[in-house]
Amino acid sequence: MASLTRVHPVAVETDISGPGPDTAFIEVDYLAAVNAKTGPESTQAKVKELLSGYGQITFIGGLVDSNTRQVFGIEAMIADNAIAAGSTLTVIQAAVRALGTVDSIDLSSATAIRGHGAFANVVA
Repeated sequence: MASLTRVHPVAVETDISGPGPDTAFIEVDYLAAVNAKTGPESTQAKVKELLSGYGQITFIGGLVDSNTRQVFGIEAMIADNAIAAGSTLTVIQAAVRALGTVDSIDLSSATAIRGHGAFANVVA
């Protein structure tokens, strides 16, 4: 009987066009290093897949702070007006935490906050 072996790629390609004027920047703190979690079923891919449900991802920043934090730009985000009040961030944080453990990274305490640094004031 023939067998089938599946091999995941080392990393997943991103199709990002660049942030527009109505882009909300959100920083996800995984609370653990995710620099090696780049496969299609791994932590970074699952969080990106989750965030794409809130709008078009137009920016994915590099990992910072010992590879534990990453900024995402989401354009035309659902309920953009609520992000300043934190309600959308609360929903996103809860959704990230609900992913549980992905590829040995426990996301149950992960945080989602407004983007920092150059992205701190760029929230629609």
